[in-house]
Amino acid sequence: MTSCRLRRRTCPPGEDFSNLLIRGVSTFTENSEPLIMVDGVERSNFNGIDPNEIESLNILKDASATAVYGVKGANGVILITTRKGDIGAPHISYSGNFALQQFTAEDIALYKNHEDPLLHPDTDWIGTFLRKFSTRTQHNVNVSGGIDKVKYFISGSFFDQTGIYKNTQIDRDHDVNPRDTRYNFRSNFDFQITRDFTAQVQLAAQIENIISPSGGNSSIWQAISFANPLSSPGLVDGKIVKIENGVGSVNPWQVLLSNGYNKRSSNNLNSSVRFDYDFSNAITKGLSAHVRAAYDSFYYSSRKFSKSFPYYLARREADGQEYLIPQSEASIWNTSTSWSKNRKVYFEGGINYDRTFGEHHVTALALYNQSKYWSPTLAFYVPNAYQGLVGRLTYEYAQRYLLEFDMGYNGTENFAKGRRFGFFPAVSAGWIITEEPWLPKNDILTYMKIRASYGEVGNDKIGGSRFLYLPSSYGEASGSAYQYWFGVSSNPNQSTAVVEGKIGNPDLTWERARKANVGLDFNMFKGRLSVQSDAFYEYRDNILANRSTEPFIIGAELPAYNLGSMKNFGCEFDLTWRDKVKDFNYWVRGNFSFARNRIVFKDEV
Repeated sequence: MTSCRLRRRTCPPGEDFSNLLIRGVSTFTENSEPLIMVDGVERSNFNGIDPNEIESLNILKDASATAVYGVKGANGVILITTRKGDIGAPHISYSGNFALQQFTAEDIALYKNHEDPLLHPDTDWIGTFLRKFSTRTQHNVNVSGGIDKVKYFISGSFFDQTGIYKNTQIDRDHDVNPRDTRYNFRSNFDFQITRDFTAQVQLAAQIENIISPSGGNSSIWQAISFANPLSSPGLVDGKIVKIENGVGSVNPWQVLLSNGYNKRSSNNLNSSVRFDYDFSNAITKGLSAHVRAAYDSFYYSSRKFSKSFPYYLARREADGQEYLIPQSEASIWNTSTSWSKNRKVYFEGGINYDRTFGEHHVTALALYNQSKYWSPTLAFYVPNAYQGLVGRLTYEYAQRYLLEFDMGYNGTENFAKGRRFGFFPAVSAGWIITEEPWLPKNDILTYMKIRASYGEVGNDKIGGSRFLYLPSSYGEASGSAYQYWFGVSSNPNQSTAVVEGKIGNPDLTWERARKANVGLDFNMFKGRLSVQSDAFYEYRDNILANRSTEPFIIGAELPAYNLGSMKNFGCEFDLTWRDKVKDFNYWVRGNFSFARNRIVFKDEV
């Protein structure tokens, strides 16, 4: 789902990022987006990652896959793994693309020109205001390779996207046309320190500069849509012109230029280091441990430039000479600035076990993690913190019977003591039928697996507010009904009442999602046909909501409650056909998904 609101139009530079949903919408609070994990660390800047840096992308949907993420996994999880180097000589790669973006014939309405365009305009606002196309270019250079002790992947890229508006160069130093310029850098190093001891060092940076109209692109498009072709000849010799007795007063040039523009600069730094030690030779086979630490830093600054541009009145005198008469004066440039920054520290330590005993295969994971996030935008300047334990146990027999248990025990400071931590378990089972000895091997059905899972996952993003378990402070009331007078009637003293704020609710907790999933996967015709199918059901309760049915006689603002609930159910199908004709390989893939979301209770009137 894209965030760009200009339907059927090209998204402006810097605003064409996407907001993703997995299996529909399961909550009516603000946050329904999945958790994004980049190289094992939660990160929010996935829209700016260069695709050339990505090795794989996986989507976790059911409870068995997301339970280990505890209070953050209810909306699903997207796992992004960036590329690493391989042993071998340096391999240098370059990729580049250049694109033209333009509007469809449905969006462009052409108008005929009159012989007197200045005083009798028939302005094609779209044709005169917009370019026929804008440009987008991207270049990437990366190098990878390695030896026994060190493997590396280093990537650098440049991205540039221009806007669609015409005649936006106000003067030598100011251009209001939207533009998005981004620089990406990533380096991933893998070190084989000893036979059993390895290390990973990852560093990534994104530097972006965005120019955008201050009033927003939607206001400009609204002006283009509302502007009457008879109202003005538009822009004449760099001047905004109107005519006497013109039909309508909306001029898109006035909206674009006088609103000013923003110059936004941001830099995002992601870094992490991980150490792994294999205890197979020291303690027992299959035992290993790891620790990881990550530090992310983000800085953002914005400067707004604005000035007022005068209208000019078009007039023809008796001698037939045409004049542009100024109706006001231009102002000087005004500037204002704003900025924001944040940083995050993450740590995890885990123990892994992976061992095979004959036809029995067992794996286990125990992991501790914690994170802290600082930002001046957080309420009360209190950092946001998470802490949790993760567990996973799997058992496989004869490569055909599969069992798995997952759990997450997580907590956050956003709730009252005693309710900050929660336990989120999940179980799953699978049966690979084609591994059964009673089913003979054949070329028609080469693989079939039946699987099912059930579990609980949480979501602590409950509306964006913090510390709702605490009551708000008292404050002065507004309105004449809360004014009181004291003293004699001839010289009274006025006083404003002090009233109680919103009541706190110490019983608040996170949303809880109960998820069930059944699936059938199979391959046929020597693997040329692959089918994956799922049916899912989710019931989510404890959704944060304010009461809408309390009687007016209650003399207080009631707190928020975990009273909402929703249902979400549907199905998914994915079908792929792979084949080749002599030396020509091809594949065809199609998918279908259906999700139905229903609000069960919201305390509506």
